[in-house]
Amino acid sequence: MATKATSANRARTADAGTASRSSSRAAAAEEAVQDNVTSLHLPWVGDVSLPPADHLAWYAGVFTLTAIELIDWPVALVLAVGKALADNRSHRTLRSLGEALEEAA
Repeated sequence: MATKATSANRARTADAGTASRSSSRAAAAEEAVQDNVTSLHLPWVGDVSLPPADHLAWYAGVFTLTAIELIDWPVALVLAVGKALADNRSHRTLRSLGEALEEAA
């Protein structure tokens, strides 16, 4: 009987360890996404999320090229929208990866 009780305790411990690893993987994926987001609190507007600094630099570069008329504004608009959509997709991909790791464990 001691063997059955010990086996049951090991199974419960293994299940708890798996759940802990799964939740820590999901938390790590969410933390990675949140590390790349800067939030500002603006009066009358509320909280505003900004993209990471390297993305802001990219948008500033496109704005500068448009301001000195090296590219036309419709081209700049298409570039900016395309970049924003691609960035949004990468965040969803990272979350999906975390969920897949959670399910696999």
